[in-house]
Amino acid sequence: MPETREQQAWQLFNAGRLDESRAVTGELLRMDPANARLLQLDGMICARQQRYAEAEARLKAALEIERSYQGLLLLGQLYLVAGKTASAEACLLEASELQPESPEPRLTLGNLYAHLGKHEQAIESYRWLVENAHADAGVWGNMAISLEMLRSNGEARQAATEALQLDADNPSANLVLARLDRRDDRTRDSVARLQVAIANNQHPIHRANLLSELGHALDRMGDFDAAFDAFRRANADLQAVAASAPFDKDLYRRRIAHFRDAGTLPAGAGESDETGRQLIFFVGFPRSGTTLLEQILQTRPGVVTTQEEPLITDLIAQLTGGERRLDAYPAILAGLSASAIDGLRQLYMENLQRVTRSSGAGLTYIDKLPLNIIEAGFIHMLFPAARFIVALRDPRDVCLSCFMQSFKLNPATLHFLDLEDTARFYAAVLELWGHYKSILGGLRYHEYRYEDLVVNFDATSKQILEFVGVEWDLAVRSFHEQAGAKMVRTPSFIDVSTPLYTRAVGRWKNYGAQVAAIQDILAPYVAAFGYSAWNQAHSSPQPQPRP
Repeated sequence: MPETREQQAWQLFNAGRLDESRAVTGELLRMDPANARLLQLDGMICARQQRYAEAEARLKAALEIERSYQGLLLLGQLYLVAGKTASAEACLLEASELQPESPEPRLTLGNLYAHLGKHEQAIESYRWLVENAHADAGVWGNMAISLEMLRSNGEARQAATEALQLDADNPSANLVLARLDRRDDRTRDSVARLQVAIANNQHPIHRANLLSELGHALDRMGDFDAAFDAFRRANADLQAVAASAPFDKDLYRRRIAHFRDAGTLPAGAGESDETGRQLIFFVGFPRSGTTLLEQILQTRPGVVTTQEEPLITDLIAQLTGGERRLDAYPAILAGLSASAIDGLRQLYMENLQRVTRSSGAGLTYIDKLPLNIIEAGFIHMLFPAARFIVALRDPRDVCLSCFMQSFKLNPATLHFLDLEDTARFYAAVLELWGHYKSILGGLRYHEYRYEDLVVNFDATSKQILEFVGVEWDLAVRSFHEQAGAKMVRTPSFIDVSTPLYTRAVGRWKNYGAQVAAIQDILAPYVAAFGYSAWNQAHSSPQPQPRP
């Protein structure tokens, strides 16, 4: 039986001959513009060619003709690629309702929830796949990751073991077991497992995660040259991925330059003092110890934290009309009317109360996202009465720690794949913060050093809590016990549920030869933040005894 033109279009698509497939599809759609299947195909072609707006329009048009399972699944997957996670979730949930026995939307939802840090929901999706005999090694491995993030370590180990019975090289399962072994002081077992897993995994992102964990294990063992080499290899893999990623590495550099060169910033209008007084923006450079203080702040009644929800980033995307137009900011601020500023304030507060699930005049909201330090001018314009807590840490430790982490790739973390790049980015960000302090009238902030919090816990935490406006008591010392019952979304999640330790203070000294390349870039900030004198006074820092 001769193939039809529609079959030919699909065959060309499956063969990767996208332009030819689209030519045939376009010809057929001109004759039958209401053909949902052809509109889906045209949308898939556009998606493969990274023409996401056109793809979305085609797939939505197909759904208007026929509300089908396949159409919802395709649109949901497109929204995932485009970063529209809320829309993706809605489509995938509807697809599951149409075909409740189908595993594909459940799997995609599980991975979406895990990506968003909604690990309870991710596990629910993965468990459905297990209970309905649709779980392969990937499902078990991903479930192990989510269980570990929730500190269900026994279940995480069991899920990882199930994954390895199906695929001995599963990267997620090996990563979880290696991390659990390191946490349980079986570091040599962790290293041995990782070395085998790295040799047997060629996917650059999986290998980078495994190499990064190997670096941390070797660092714990004191083999610092080998550890640095593992971090370097991990970042080389991520650089290869970043080369084809749709991220603009210079986005933040342009934004920093704009704010730095601006003599003044637009003034806020119509600000409610009551609203601003409820807000504290907790900022700094990544890996400055912010997660530790966040856990301490969460012990205080009336203090609500955001768990690194990108509320300001989302507000900027709303202001500019979408993530693809983020470069319109910050120039767009100059033309904002008072009513537009009030609208942004209202939207921010609605989103804040939604993500924290709390509201009330007596609450203090801590919006913690370190790189919001870049947006301090915009934040001050919106909420002049808001306050800032600014985390400082020895710049050499900060930059080394950023280099040592396996972050998800985005326009900011692309700078952390090279140590000198990290240092230059750090210098630009902290220079901008100094600029803000000099030009923003009425800016209220409290800077503290991570090292002081670790070494002189009571006095430093009392000063911070006094700035926040809440009482200090002995329960603050037991912050790690409360943290152990909570999910932490940052790379610090392994350590914040343990008592204070000092091994991260002055870690850069173990990597003296490597850090030497960035000493000149960081020297002004080492001096400005008093770290030369601090290191002389605390040559062997020890934490205060814990109760």
